[in-house]
Amino acid sequence: MKALTTSFILSALFATATAFAADAPAAVPDDEITRQAQAALAADPVLKSQKINVSTEKGEVHLTGVVAEQDMMVTAGHLIEKIPGVKFVLNEIDNEDYLREQAAKQK
Repeated sequence: MKALTTSFILSALFATATAFAADAPAAVPDDEITRQAQAALAADPVLKSQKINVSTEKGEVHLTGVVAEQDMMVTAGHLIEKIPGVKFVLNEIDNEDYLREQAAKQK
């Protein structure tokens, strides 16, 4: 009887774990996240003309490049955060205003 009870409990635990696994969202491949990110940037009327590079590794998106203004950098990050499968956005986009200020300080 004890073996039957143990077997029943293990079966119930396995069924519960399987149900939770079935409810978990499927992982989105990195290349699909990158494709969606590039499409989102290209669809934005302001960002489409900016030079933004996208790479993804394990759901973490890395943005690099140069935009005209700082608010464009922020907007790009917010667009990418909304994409399914994105775990984190590392936004290393530079803006031309900041780069000009830094260059002027060095002169």
